Amino acid sequence: MARIGTHNGIFHADDAFACYMLRTVLKGVATIVRTRDNAVLETCDYVVDVGGVYDHAMRRYDHHQKGFAEKFKKDGGALLSAAGLVYRHHGRDVLIHVLGETPAASELDELYNFVYEKYVYVFDCIDTGVEQYPEKTETAYNLMNTSIFGMIARMNPTWREEDADTDKRFEAAIDLCRISFESFVRRQIDVIKAREYVKKALGEVGKAARKEIFVLDKNMFYYQAMHPRSTDMLQAAPHRQPALPSS
Repeated sequence: MARIGTHNGIFHADDAFACYMLRTVLKGVATIVRTRDNAVLETCDYVVDVGGVYDHAMRRYDHHQKGFAEKFKKDGGALLSAAGLVYRHHGRDVLIHVLGETPAASELDELYNFVYEKYVYVFDCIDTGVEQYPEKTETAYNLMNTSIFGMIARMNPTWREEDADTDKRFEAAIDLCRISFESFVRRQIDVIKAREYVKKALGEVGKAARKEIFVLDKNMFYYQAMHPRSTDMLQAAPHRQPALPSS
């Protein structure tokens, strides 16, 4: 069985997410080894968020070493966390596993980039210290209390839980990452797949009695499926038979 090494002690969302992705690539069959002992890490097939080495050929994905400057895109953005590094190299395979099929190359490329920009990038920002509000804007509520990052942080044992099984809690954090990520991916592929339906429905505009409405025969993410630069958003609703007039 493959072994995935990561650090022991306090865990964070990026190492849990990275372990989820690697375990997914390995078809769910992998043991998590939590240690900072380099001798033990050398026996692991993959190492994430510890070890001081980033080398895809060696299956090492740490970002803490001096001089590390890797970004998803060369023209800017946050430095990659362990999650970002693993997604960079294994993201497409993870997406295919989640979808249960291999989409067209163009769809897979779009999904791969979208999921990084809208989901994985947040893990990189949180872990590498990018401020969400650079101008220190005061917010009306704290999303960290209910976000995946806050939830995983609270899974770590408190000072009164000295006998807690941290490894077991880390496994729970990995599973939380699985649930969150896979639901996000499934939603976005549905948006991509909805485009042809929406395009067809838009082609029918003007033919119905009420020309300002286009009709969809299914409840789908029509807003997101339309061209991102569209500003004249029409109201859509699933098709229903008109009610008969009352006598």
